[in-house]
Amino acid sequence: MHGSRHLWERLGWICDVAELIARQQLDWAALLKRAASADAERMFLLGVHLAERLLGAPLPPEVKQRCYQDPRMSSLADDIVEHLFNGPTHVPATSREIFKYNLGVRRTLSARARYLLYMLRPTDGDLASRSLPPSLNFAYYLTRPFRLFRTKI
Repeated sequence: MHGSRHLWERLGWICDVAELIARQQLDWAALLKRAASADAERMFLLGVHLAERLLGAPLPPEVKQRCYQDPRMSSLADDIVEHLFNGPTHVPATSREIFKYNLGVRRTLSARARYLLYMLRPTDGDLASRSLPPSLNFAYYLTRPFRLFRTKI
């Protein structure tokens, strides 16, 4: 989940997943159930798919099948691989790329809605940018989308 949160920007995180898969006896059914109950199955599958694709991590056939049945898995993995290997230096993902990825890696409408609500929640930066009296705290929620658009997207 950590790697997914950061767009798998470090190959070391994928190596860690591959080593965990290769060296541990994993309860794949329990892992898949837990990921599905957290509405994070695509994030989980993307991590193991990258470990298998880039480093040959041995996945059980049912896990491989789930990865290949997901219509977005290949394009998400392609984007990550391109970003990892697109040059000699690391270039951080833009806010637009992060936003697009985070919507794409969430499979259900409810998961996407939760992410959008999370993005619209005022941050410490929003609170520090303007000092409002407590009676106007709701205005931080109204100005957050404009601040996001102006500074990040």
